[in-house]
Amino acid sequence: MLVFVDESGDTGMSGKPGQSDHFVVALVRCEDDDEGARADARIDELRLELRLHARFEFHFHSTKPDLRQRFLEATLPFDWGFLAFVMNKRALRSSASRAGDTLYNRTAQYVFENASPYLDNAKVVIDKRAPTDSAKNSLDT
Repeated sequence: MLVFVDESGDTGMSGKPGQSDHFVVALVRCEDDDEGARADARIDELRLELRLHARFEFHFHSTKPDLRQRFLEATLPFDWGFLAFVMNKRALRSSASRAGDTLYNRTAQYVFENASPYLDNAKVVIDKRAPTDSAKNSLDT
């Protein structure tokens, strides 16, 4: 099983303009490692077809509708599913759970706790396209 994990939003809690009201951690799972690798390769091919930078991320909130459609059409043939946890930052009461690192870790913990019945011998790739050495951001469960 191959699992890709990424986040959306930010962990900022100060309410400054531009900060998101929600923080999301989502995972996409492919039962078959080869199927997951083929889907990942297809997304890389799509970037080439669209003449996008190899590290371009399809951020749906800022991606034009025609590119979103092309992305969904490209990934539709593959057998995958997803699970996500959405944290409403405005609803948090404890200052301890409002800290950035804690918020990220807590949200990731919730998504993995809820996904655990669906994860069996999974290779997990976290934020593949992160600016850091993303090849090291994977783990096996």
